[in-house]
Amino acid sequence: MFTNILNKIDFFRKILINTFFIIFLLGIFLFLLITPFLGDSTDKKKSILFLDASSQMSNNSSFFSKSYGLSNYEIVNAIEIAEKDNEIETILIDVSLMNLSATDASEIGESLVSFRSTGKKVITYGDFYFQNQYLLASYSDEIILNPFGLVYLEGYKNYRFYLKEALNKINININTFVAGDYKSASEIFTNESMSEDSKSESKRFLSALWNEWLVNVSSNRETKISIQDYIDNIGSLITSSNKKGSNLALDLGLVDKIMNRIEMEDYLTNLDENRDYFLKISKYHEISKKNLSQNKLAMIDAKGEIVDGDVTDNNLSSGHFSRLLKKVKDGNYQGLLIRLNTPGGSGFASEIIRQELIQLKDLEIPIIVSMADIAASGGYWISANVDEIWASPFTLTGSIGVWTALPDFGESLKDIGINYDGVSTTQFNPSLITGPDENSKLLIQSVVDSAYEYFLEVVSKGRNLDKDFTKTISEGKIWTSKEAKENGLIDEIGSQRNSLDHLAQLAKLEDYDVELIEEEITFLEQINLYVSNFFPKIFNNLFNQNLTGPISTIFSDEKNIPFDINLICLECLRDQ
Repeated sequence: MFTNILNKIDFFRKILINTFFIIFLLGIFLFLLITPFLGDSTDKKKSILFLDASSQMSNNSSFFSKSYGLSNYEIVNAIEIAEKDNEIETILIDVSLMNLSATDASEIGESLVSFRSTGKKVITYGDFYFQNQYLLASYSDEIILNPFGLVYLEGYKNYRFYLKEALNKINININTFVAGDYKSASEIFTNESMSEDSKSESKRFLSALWNEWLVNVSSNRETKISIQDYIDNIGSLITSSNKKGSNLALDLGLVDKIMNRIEMEDYLTNLDENRDYFLKISKYHEISKKNLSQNKLAMIDAKGEIVDGDVTDNNLSSGHFSRLLKKVKDGNYQGLLIRLNTPGGSGFASEIIRQELIQLKDLEIPIIVSMADIAASGGYWISANVDEIWASPFTLTGSIGVWTALPDFGESLKDIGINYDGVSTTQFNPSLITGPDENSKLLIQSVVDSAYEYFLEVVSKGRNLDKDFTKTISEGKIWTSKEAKENGLIDEIGSQRNSLDHLAQLAKLEDYDVELIEEEITFLEQINLYVSNFFPKIFNNLFNQNLTGPISTIFSDEKNIPFDINLICLECLRDQ
């Protein structure tokens, strides 16, 4: 009896201690939650509006939301609000850690031009300026560079590793199946270097994009040397001038001032002694944005590779994207804009997403796809049936073709004494160990060819093009936005704001507000996500083995297909 009493006392002691511990953890959590908001000035009259990397949308998940920060549209929207705000006179941009595509930079830049047209000032600071950071900076009144910094530009390029020789040395054979004469993604397995056709095609579209970049920068800013000459001769220019990279950039007119961060802050204070605070643009957007319209347009920011299944950190997994579209269906939205930035991916996932969009379109909700830097192959597949397709001047699209690859490890395994043998009741024995036999090869090529023919049909019907003409602009060819408009693959070239304005016209709206569609993650879902990432995958496998029938397919992330149908444009992934 005495032992039972002690056990009960110990039990309640543990409950009390654990309760205080949980309260302590919650206190720390709440402190961390509110700390970023402490000390922020919201007095616009005393502040300079400040944009940096911390204001950009991040995919790091939290207990309440899948992302934080502002989307590119929201940054542009905040600048548009500031343009009309008499209490905001200056914007400071610190591009040092900003992650920008060329489309992001040009669209933010256009809003800065409009902001400056009212007599207001834009200043950009950078520790270093990489290519798209410098593109954004070129839209400002002044460009400030750190003394130890450099304007580091490279142009556009397309280099890949070619694996044929290495695979031969370890006796691994890659069987490739392609539909589309210009679909060169599989060359990395079959060639020792880039083919002449691939070089010619890459040179064509990369040169067009680079020219667009040069035109934008040169129209924004006068320099004492052409950007092309600066890049091609940067080593000799620095050596001959006997100067640091920052001083060379100043002499050549690439930047206006050289300052470290402390000097830059003093400089800004001297510009206006009444403004000695920085108001983050994310905070400004929060306190300034007002819902002025009952008309709601939905926006989905879709980027990354298109994948099968349900991947919570990828908006373009078929399951996740379908749930986002369901939110649009269930909400009171008058239109949908999909901001698309993808090289493509799985053919099966692309078709699932396309069918979901057709179903949404049948509800008479107008849909526009606004293409960012890349919306090719599978990205074009899912776009083909929407009401209109818009693209930026820096977009690459097209790449209408299909491919897949199956490795053969048989000889490689024999070299280390591993043999693969057995019996079968049929002559059809596809295997990654022995590689596909002729029967399997015929099947796989037939599937790839059928997928390509279906791709052509999807594009022809979706874009109202003659199928023979569609064939001439397909074959895996990659198109710039100007070329894509000429051949009917897109409707207009313009910014995300332009496409939203046009979407409102299609929906017959005089005014509108935009709501970014995201999937909120509940507390329990977040705990499950952390647990699944923490424990080894073997525990998941053991768990799944105890399930039978259709329930197990819900929890399983394994694909039940013998090989991938790839609608991905590896050639579009340009280095910059």
